[in-house]
Amino acid sequence: MRATIHLPSIARTIRLSVGDRRVTVEEISLALGIDTRAAGKLLARLERMGLAVRISRGRYRILPSALSVPYPRNRVDSGENPQY
Repeated sequence: MRATIHLPSIARTIRLSVGDRRVTVEEISLALGIDTRAAGKLLARLERMGLAVRISRGRYRILPSALSVPYPRNRVDSGENPQY
């Protein structure tokens, strides 16, 4: 089964948790329960989206702009019929 995640929401959550502090691939891996390769890909994707900047190898800073990204509306909350 594949899960869809809203990457800007992940960036926002990380920024709210750590503030302006740098985060490492290992920290994200442990926090999200994913392997370090997936965590590295996630942070690299956030960098391409303009929500993070790589400070050095394996270290990133989530930018303040991540806080302005709204959370997506849940299909159930919006009145749409969810597809299961």
